[in-house]
Amino acid sequence: MDTRREYKKGVAKEEEFITLAKTYGYGCKKSTKREDIEDHWDVELSKLNEILKVDVKSLKKIDRYDSAPNEDYIWLEIKNVHGKFGWCYAEKINGFFFERFNSWFYVEKEDAQKLIKEKVKKEYVANPNNALYKLYRRSGRQDAITLVKANDLLPYAKKTFIKT
Repeated sequence: MDTRREYKKGVAKEEEFITLAKTYGYGCKKSTKREDIEDHWDVELSKLNEILKVDVKSLKKIDRYDSAPNEDYIWLEIKNVHGKFGWCYAEKINGFFFERFNSWFYVEKEDAQKLIKEKVKKEYVANPNNALYKLYRRSGRQDAITLVKANDLLPYAKKTFIKT
């Protein structure tokens, strides 16, 4: 995997998200590299008395060999590549904006954690295609990620930004 290309795609998606958030009347502040890496937030949104530090999650493939991203499923990181708390448990963020083909929706961190607690089995699988509500560890890493149905996160959505 070309991590430099993936990083550039991620930055472009964050810029796309910021542009859209501004059309909804939000002030946007991009995180520093340190805040992104250590605190796990990408954008601080502000509007009236509301300030949210959010992690922006673009569409992902289920398996790296898939031809296109899939909006029906979302990867959630429980443990990071070093075996420490993953971004679902980051202390300094409020929640996540997940991308769909035609929108972005916001889920608070505690609601994502609630879904993990209620649905994810503490059972590891070797193939990402079998990771629905089970744990998957990428080769050579100490992470624990799980695949969830987007439709199971959508009822928790507190905000939706429709792409224009």
